Amino acid sequence: MSSPLVEKSAQHVEMRLNHDLSGHDWFHTYRVWQLARYLQSKEGGDSETIEVAALLHCAAEHDLRSMQNERLRSYTLMGILDVLEIDGVLRENIIAIAQWCHYKGRDTQRPTTLEGKIVQDANFLETMGAIGIARAFTAGGYLGRSIHDPAASPLPFTSGETYQRRKREGTSINYIYEKPLQLMAFLNTNEAKRLAEKRIAFTKLFLDEFHREWKLEDV
Repeated sequence: MSSPLVEKSAQHVEMRLNHDLSGHDWFHTYRVWQLARYLQSKEGGDSETIEVAALLHCAAEHDLRSMQNERLRSYTLMGILDVLEIDGVLRENIIAIAQWCHYKGRDTQRPTTLEGKIVQDANFLETMGAIGIARAFTAGGYLGRSIHDPAASPLPFTSGETYQRRKREGTSINYIYEKPLQLMAFLNTNEAKRLAEKRIAFTKLFLDEFHREWKLEDV
């Protein structure tokens, strides 16, 4: 049974993200929340901190501007925390966890708390597998990038600055190489790593089939 604060946070985020078209919608948040709850049941940690942080991890990413502007995203998150009347240590923990949830290539921050590790793992798992592929193309359409360009090669394990630029200006296929396939190295918990193995395997199968069909090798 979740706490009143968790329920209040869930209601606020669902209302806020219900019509999002970037792949950071309520359904994404709900899955991260449930994954985080599952990982907490296996790994431990403070359940309320984990649940509220999972619910708020991308609540500030409600439009293109906030997705691309870290300062605006931070101000928006603090405003949400004010509305939910979250302060003190819990507020500080949620702000830190939200930062840890942002993938920045080789500059990605490693969480220093168990709660942060669990929420980061839950969020990163959402970028892998069938759901991750669907979200990659949804975000690609939202950002206006192309599906694929055979002349453009992926640049795995880029810096944070390069990753952010490539996310906007690259292709969705290259994005899958540049983020989902790199995330296994950043997972923190054993259970998340176990879940990721199947999702990564499926992602690789999809890419193999995509390139085969792109070249009409199936004809």
